[in-house]
Amino acid sequence: IDGATNAIITTVSVGSGPRALCYNPQNNKVYCANEGSDSVTVIDGASNSVVATVATGDVPYVLCYNPQSNKVYCTNAGVNDNVSVIDGASNQVVATVAVRDLPYALCYNPQNNKVYCANYSSDNVTVIDGATNAVITTVTVGSAPLALCYNPQNNKVYCANYRSDNVTIIDGAANAVITTAPVDSAPLALCYNPQNNKVYCANYHSDNVTVIDGASNQVLRTIGVGDGPRDFTWNPTQNRVYVANNGNSSISVLRDSGGGVEETPSSDVRARDIATIVRGVLFLPHASPDTRNTSLLNITGRRVAELVPGPNDLSGLSPGVYFVRSEPLAAYRQPSAITKVVIQR
Repeated sequence: IDGATNAIITTVSVGSGPRALCYNPQNNKVYCANEGSDSVTVIDGASNSVVATVATGDVPYVLCYNPQSNKVYCTNAGVNDNVSVIDGASNQVVATVAVRDLPYALCYNPQNNKVYCANYSSDNVTVIDGATNAVITTVTVGSAPLALCYNPQNNKVYCANYRSDNVTIIDGAANAVITTAPVDSAPLALCYNPQNNKVYCANYHSDNVTVIDGASNQVLRTIGVGDGPRDFTWNPTQNRVYVANNGNSSISVLRDSGGGVEETPSSDVRARDIATIVRGVLFLPHASPDTRNTSLLNITGRRVAELVPGPNDLSGLSPGVYFVRSEPLAAYRQPSAITKVVIQR
């Protein structure tokens, strides 16, 4: 996809079941792990052509790049339980590193030239020397580690433990556990924001994101997002974190300044179960049989608009914080919970 025009440039045929991607800036190559064909496809970043297909172990699952050694690491999550190390120049496997059961995640520590591998069924993290490809140690973490990320400011590695509902924080120099931060149910993904030194943890079953302070290791807050958050990316220009909500086909956008959800756009209005706003248009889910009028209130509580299910054009309103409130049909029923929305320009 062309980054300027958003147009598809070409389609590259790879192996069966493409599972993961990573980029090598030194050689301008893109690597694609094909879990169904036990291989990694190497694509030239300039010509978009396949330059090599590298045989790996069983079920290549995730990739990461080491710029110091110009190597690509590929976990093999099938029967092998190992990591293939691919040379970025020759496109050859130069080492195979034995890890533990079901290696599901990787991250790289540039400060100490280490690669971390989370082993889902062994409840631990293998630490690999980026220069020698030797295993340095194995760190015990929580139950079912499923995601990793690195904090360069404090030289820490964060490991989300899916079954124990917590994040293990590892010292990057000492390879020792510093502490464990509690999160909500089924943490599935992590993202580091270097501008504010915070780590974001997506809790799949709780439909929220836990924010952890990178310096103190303390949980700062938990932010409700869409249904089934499962992936992140960070936008350095606006300093926003984007959360992919698998359950309701939406993207939540988190701002550091306000600390809450800014907007939750979706291509499928019917999938929304919460009020969401995008570019001055408020999308309202269909009301339940027990509700009637739905209103938009300003910060003083004054009604500024009547809302209908579906799109509501609010572009004429001033930027600021507003609240959505539905009135009950029956007099004895309490009003539904108020939903906060933010209008920006």
